[in-house]
Amino acid sequence: MKKILICVLLGVLLLTACSTEVDPARGDLMKNVVALDVEGKEADDAFARAQSEFAWKLFRSCAANAQGENLLISPLSVQVALAMTANGAAGDTLTEMEALLGSGISLEDLNEYLLSYVNSLQGRETLKAKLANSVWWNQANDPEIFPEFLQTNATYYGADAFAVPFGKSTVEQINAWVDRNTDGMIPKLFDEMDDEALVYLVNALVLEAPWLTGYENRFIYDKPFVGLSGKTSTVSMMYAEEGRYYETEDAVGFAKPFEDKESYGSRFCFVAMLPNEGVDLYAYAESLDADAFEEFLSSRQKDTTVLAAIPEFSYSYKTDLREVLPALGMASAFDEGNFSRMSNTPMWLDKVIHQAFIELDKNGVKAASATGSGLKSAELPKCDKTVVLDRPFIYAIVDLKTRAPLFIGVVTEL
Repeated sequence: MKKILICVLLGVLLLTACSTEVDPARGDLMKNVVALDVEGKEADDAFARAQSEFAWKLFRSCAANAQGENLLISPLSVQVALAMTANGAAGDTLTEMEALLGSGISLEDLNEYLLSYVNSLQGRETLKAKLANSVWWNQANDPEIFPEFLQTNATYYGADAFAVPFGKSTVEQINAWVDRNTDGMIPKLFDEMDDEALVYLVNALVLEAPWLTGYENRFIYDKPFVGLSGKTSTVSMMYAEEGRYYETEDAVGFAKPFEDKESYGSRFCFVAMLPNEGVDLYAYAESLDADAFEEFLSSRQKDTTVLAAIPEFSYSYKTDLREVLPALGMASAFDEGNFSRMSNTPMWLDKVIHQAFIELDKNGVKAASATGSGLKSAELPKCDKTVVLDRPFIYAIVDLKTRAPLFIGVVTEL
């Protein structure tokens, strides 16, 4: 049996660079496929719940497998890539994928929801998001790929699709596609590829998010950060007064909004969760599900200001979700899976590679910019509460419209 290899690539946009156009020299499978005009389905409570449940299930499993590491995942990126794949699935494989990705929502409805949701993220004036998808079919194995599979993924996901013989030239083509669709952030995803694989599905998610209110140089200090290992490092700690303070039995936190003219700066924000002293970081991570996160957001103390401090940080994270997804109920896809709506060639999932990169500075989650010189203030703002992220913490980039995270991370060492 042949293998199907999914590569989920995502990135938070941090820099600008020259883009590289992919040259699909040996077969554009979409050249005769025109995306159908469909309306999609606007996000409702069922979709929002499904988004949040999937996000926190994925996070808990990834956090358990990455203890001691800085972690970053994009549940949306993984969901989109797997939904594309599910459009080729049937039988138990499809049933399991629907249950995990949509929490009871049918794949047909999930396609409609994701179309509308991704469109709502793209084309914004200030907070900029871009999601791209592609399918790479191994021409050397001469398999048949069903037109219905291509049509569905063109209609709902705007996917590119190429038939190429896998090898060195295809590595270069995929890397060039990735480079272009991450705006030069990740110019190289592969050094080599499995020439026995049947298909690669690649997803790229890029986000550029400036703060609604940036940080003043006079409130940026060199401060110690004590990592999970006990090692202390010096970081640039950025202080500002914020209006969203959260406090539960096990953790405190705050939210800092991103600038977004379409929603008056109130839809997207960075949410920090700092476990209390004596609360184990990974025990707290294990407790986070859709209900617990909603409880955290609902713990906001109104009319309370918080002096919130975030360290500048950047890191990358790459993982294979091969062990995570079966444990979440998607086992049959990796064990003689049924992808009979994609091709008449028997195949199963072999790998799900997820790669992420983030850099956060005084300007936001965006391209790094020079820090001007300035005098330090002798006195920080006076607030009701103080939260300083000077030890391991969990964070999420959240869409408050759905209350679901686009990205979730853990910072353990800086």
